[in-house]
Amino acid sequence: MDYVEGKTLHALYDEEALPNDVRKAVLKALNELAKGKFIFGDLRTPNIMLTNGD
Repeated sequence: MDYVEGKTLHALYDEEALPNDVRKAVLKALNELAKGKFIFGDLRTPNIMLTNGD
């Protein structure tokens, strides 16, 4: 596992609803994982990172 510099969705949005563009980006990433037959087994905001490139 590599170090990723960024912030978690939990740190950025805590109790707030996620903006639609963030929701769409997460859904797109999950769809790409599914295409590769990967499973994200612990999908929670503390486990999703946003980086400067996002």
